[in-house]
This record gives sequence, structure tokens and C-alpha cells, in this order.
Amino acid sequence: MRRAVRYLTDRVGGVVLSPDDAIGDGQTVRDALLEKYPEGGIPPKASLQDFKAMPLFVPVTITAKYVEDVAKKLRGSAGLGGLDANNLSQLLLRYKETREGLRHEVAELTM
Repeated sequence: MRRAVRYLTDRVGGVVLSPDDAIGDGQTVRDALLEKYPEGGIPPKASLQDFKAMPLFVPVTITAKYVEDVAKKLRGSAGLGGLDANNLSQLLLRYKETREGLRHEVAELTM
């Protein structure tokens, strides 16, 4: 996973563009993205598989303690919400006044 994230984020000389920035031939970033990713649709019912039975759902409970344990192992740049792993780990482990509440909220996000 780490190798894949590093590959995807290894950009040379790139800049962040706004949706209204021109990218050539009078086209904006928004136009290019809409052309590349058209609006989705509802697939026809015939294209969906029919399952006779539902697969067994295994309930998983993520607790603040589990979030703490994982935070101790975070490495690299694939953090939550745009943070790198180091920043996220620091927030979840270091600041005594807020870390417990933040761990609980991160655990709640998984439900």
C-alpha cells in the first residue's frame, strides 16, 4: 500500500489547479473533468446479479483503543483527511486534552 501511495503522489513540477483554470484549447479543468467523467446513471436491472441468499455480515466494532493501537503504527503519507500519517498520529496520541475525544470520533467514523 505504501509503495502504491508513493507512486501516485510522486509528481514532478505539478501545481494545484482551480476548476476554472484554462488548460489548453480554451478548455477549463472543469470541462476536462466533466468530459472524462460523465454523469453516472442507474444500471439496468438485467445487468445486476441475482443472489439467492445474503452473505453473512460479520459485525466489526472499532473502538478508541483500536484507533490508538493503529495510530502507533501509522507511517508514510496516507493519513486521514489530507494529513500525513505523522500528523494524524501526533493528533491521536500526543495532545492529552483532546486525544481521547478524537480517537472516539475516528472510531465513530467507521460505523
